[in-house]
Amino acid sequence: MNKIPGGHSPAFWVQVAAAASALALSACADTQDALIREAEKDLGAATQVRRFVPQAATGARAAAPSSRAAMARPRADSGDDFAGVPPRARQHFDNAMKALENDPRGFDVPLAELKKALDIAPNFTRAWYSLGTTQMKKGDLQLNYSMYDEAYESYMRAYELGEQWPGLYNNIGTVLRKRGKSEEAIPFLQRGLEKYPYDAVMLLNLGQLYLSLGDTKNALDYLCRALWLRPENNQVHRELMKFREGAAICQRLPRPEAFKPENLPKPQ
Repeated sequence: MNKIPGGHSPAFWVQVAAAASALALSACADTQDALIREAEKDLGAATQVRRFVPQAATGARAAAPSSRAAMARPRADSGDDFAGVPPRARQHFDNAMKALENDPRGFDVPLAELKKALDIAPNFTRAWYSLGTTQMKKGDLQLNYSMYDEAYESYMRAYELGEQWPGLYNNIGTVLRKRGKSEEAIPFLQRGLEKYPYDAVMLLNLGQLYLSLGDTKNALDYLCRALWLRPENNQVHRELMKFREGAAICQRLPRPEAFKPENLPKPQ
């Protein structure tokens, strides 16, 4: 075997390089674990108290639309959501949206009109989505937590009809959390991320869910991804301020390949 100056063969130096690389990776992992342990200490007693606040009153409200426009256009790529909808069902839907616009805190008329629309057109996806959003908003404003069960059923009808866009995933995750079912919300939102890996609201919601469950490592993973994607997002910064370093903690965590600056999608 050929040898290079110093008396060692090329194979020897290949082995040395491999060993050095392994040590570097191990050191990086040790540093990351130490950072997570440090972050867990930073949360302190305030986070411990926060975990036991009723789920309906804390955490992110994941893009629950509050305006007529938001309810009527649940996603940017919706196309023609009224295709095949009978005119009478469309009229009841429009009546509901107009009633919400005139009185955002009045729910009786919008709920009645949306249910009439669905009696006529049971596969009217947009009406199911708007019904769920109206029910969840009523639960929020009137502290009527039974409305979250109804909202969940309405959102799931839209989901089962095959209309699966980011806002629907986020709202289902939110209503599950408000029903005290954070453990169910997490895998549901993770399925949403498989389809929409760069949805900042979904990443934020997952970070908050993990934080409420005391899982600092996963919380930071998702919160930092949301920050890298939307560095101007104030809600992400507020969540990261629970740590001593604030958003700067994300600079010390390794970025997944998909979240390196050159691989991030451009803001729309």
